[in-house]
Parts: sequence; C-alpha cells; structure tokens
Amino acid sequence: GRLIPDPHLCGVAKLLGRHYEAISALYRLLGVKVGRYVYWPGSGFNFTEPDLVEVGDYVVFGSRSLILTSNAHHRRQVVTLEAGSNVSDRCVVLPGTRVKTGAVLGSGALTKEGTTYEPGTYVGNRGNECVQLKKAGVDASEVKETSYARAFGRRREATYTVLPEWCHIVWSTASISWACIVTKLPIVAGLMLAQLYFMDDWHSHSVASALLVPSAFMILMYPAVLCLVLCMDIGSKWILIGRRKPGSHSWDSSSYCQRWQLYLSLAPLRSFEGHGADLLDMFRGSQYLVWYFRALGARIGKRVCLYPNGADPMMTEPELVTIQDGACIDEAALIAHLNTQGVFTLNRLHVGEQCVMRTFSRLQQSAVMEPRSMLGEHTLILPADRVQEGEWRQGWPAGRGHVIATPLRKGDLPALLTTSKEEAIAAKAQ
Repeated sequence: GRLIPDPHLCGVAKLLGRHYEAISALYRLLGVKVGRYVYWPGSGFNFTEPDLVEVGDYVVFGSRSLILTSNAHHRRQVVTLEAGSNVSDRCVVLPGTRVKTGAVLGSGALTKEGTTYEPGTYVGNRGNECVQLKKAGVDASEVKETSYARAFGRRREATYTVLPEWCHIVWSTASISWACIVTKLPIVAGLMLAQLYFMDDWHSHSVASALLVPSAFMILMYPAVLCLVLCMDIGSKWILIGRRKPGSHSWDSSSYCQRWQLYLSLAPLRSFEGHGADLLDMFRGSQYLVWYFRALGARIGKRVCLYPNGADPMMTEPELVTIQDGACIDEAALIAHLNTQGVFTLNRLHVGEQCVMRTFSRLQQSAVMEPRSMLGEHTLILPADRVQEGEWRQGWPAGRGHVIATPLRKGDLPALLTTSKEEAIAAKAQ
C-alpha cells in the first residue's frame, strides 16, 4: 500500500494520459506482466501485489475495477488476463482467476476464486458465480487486434489524424498545469485588484481596510472564476466533441474517442476549489446541476433531482439522455456507451416521469425506464432492456424474472408526486 498509494501512481498516470502505452511501461517497472496495446482504465488500478498479475496483448479495461491476488488466509494466486480479453467497469477479479481470450467480464462481474472463464459474456454474480449472458462463437478464441491497437499501431491507415501518444502526454500535462494555475487564480487576482485599489499606497490606509479590502476582492473572485471555469468546461465540450450521435465510434474509424479523451483531460479545471473536489459536487440535487447538464445537451424535464448524494461518474453523454418530469437520480449511473473488446458504441437512454434510480443502480445504453418505475440499490439494467411502468427492479443484473414489486397505477402514488405545482394550488383552493 505504501509502494503504490493510489490508483494514479501519485498522479503520474494523469500526466501521461491514463490509457496509453506509457502507463503499460510504468506497470512493467512495478512488476506487472503487460502485453502490447492494453487500454487501461481512466480510474487506474491499485495493484497490491503487481508481480502476480499478467495482462496479455489487446486487453481492454473499464473503469473502477479491482484485481485481488490474495485472500483472507493470505493465500496468493496469479491473476491472468489472456490476450484479447475484456474486464469492464466495476468488476472484482478474485485470486487465481483466469480470463481467456474472447471472454468479457461485463459490468459489475464478481469472479470466483481459482476459476477459468471461457469465451463469452459474464456480468454480476449469483450463487457465488458470474452470470453468463451468452457463449461466444467458435472463432472467439482467436486473438484479434482491437481498434485502439490499429489506430495507434498503424496511424497512417486510420480515417482521421490520430495524434501520437506524446501529444496526449503534453495535452494532459498542460491541462493539469492550467488547473493548478486556476486553483490559485482567485487569491492572486484578489490581491492584484487590492493593489490597484490602494494605488501602491498601503501605509495611508487603516489596518482594517488593508485586511478587509483584499479579503473582499478574493471573495468576489471565487464566483467569477467559477463562472469562467463553467464556461470553459461547457465550451470545450461543444468545441471538441460537438453533439454526440448514436452509433459505432471505433478508434480506427472515428475521431470521437480521441476528441472525448482530450475533453476528459480538461476535467481537472473543475477542481479549482482545491482538495480534488469537483465544483459539480457543490450543486448536488439542485436546479443548478440540471441547468449544467441541459447546457451540455441533456433533455431534462421539470422537478428533476439529480445526484443529491453525488455520483461516480455523473452522466457521461448528456445529449443522449432524456429524463422526464419528476424523476430522481440518486448516486446512480446513466451510461450511454459500451466499450466491448475495443468496439466503442453510443446509444440513447430514457428515464420516464416519476422514475427513481436509487444508490448504485445503473442504466446502460438503449435501456428505457417507463413512468413511475424504480431501480433499487445495486441494480443493473442491461442494454436495450425495458423496465415496465410502475415496476420495481433489484439485482445485478435485474432480469425480467426479478421484479420486487408489481406495477403501480398513477392513482396509487401520493398526489404530491403526480400533480404539478399549479394543479396542487388549484386543488387546495377548491
């Protein structure tokens, strides 16, 4: 733990771009056996025993996963991810796990200790074993080059200009440097304005004014810098990404992934308040957060409560998300993309009226929540699934056979939830 204190290697991974070959070089120095063109997660990895992890060529990682190489009895076993395998987001890989070529550990997969996973797709966990959604075809055991590997390995063959890795390193380093400058900007600007106010004649003013005037300027500069950072954040999104469209956006055929990574590198600007806190955390559950995501392209109705307890992450593709009136999204995930074995796709999400997504629930691309439906804690709705009107679902994954409440009619809900403000006032007047 002291050798590798955090998943970002003391911040070095953020400077190098998080996903690229430079990260592979760092992990090799720590003892991880790493192949070529591994797509690392943006959240990083915290390997407690890096020399017991083997990662083959073309492995694709999702964010916020965990690899364990020893159990409670201190028995250590090697974890092997063969070439061409896929470990998606929020997976927990236990000691002795072997993920074979063509196998995909989907969202939230919890492996069984000492188990080998054949080609196929697995998610969640039931009865101490991953849920296998489908088996792979005959040719799945063949190692295939990912679109990410093709884009960086044969840049001239891509359909757009693929920036070399050193450009991403320079961009990421410059973004973090600029974020550090912005962090101190309110204080520096406040002191400079105070100096202009006093015209370099500090001695002719009282001690009280010499203290209060700079303090006032610094206090006023914080909301000014906040507005500046929000304008830069929203503006850079529309300049670098534009309006997202559903479809496939592979690294070697579309510039979307490259532009998205350039935009994500600017995220440290939102942490100008210091201590690594995102300024969006100040807007949790408020109308300000709704306005922010509307500015990014989301279609959000009235009386919507977004992330009152925060989220990791908040919605990643706002313009592909529709949230209707009266919905409440707690510490949940609205994810409109999939990155399976290097094939990156986008599609829409729909959350109906009066829907509720509770803590650690997740709605994946193409999924639909019909009006007054609810997702309980730790619930996964698979791509293209539909939660029927009034249903309560729970489970990871939450299949059609795991409905924890029968559908509700509109009249079954409290009047406060089913009427607008104007209707409530009119009913009270009568």
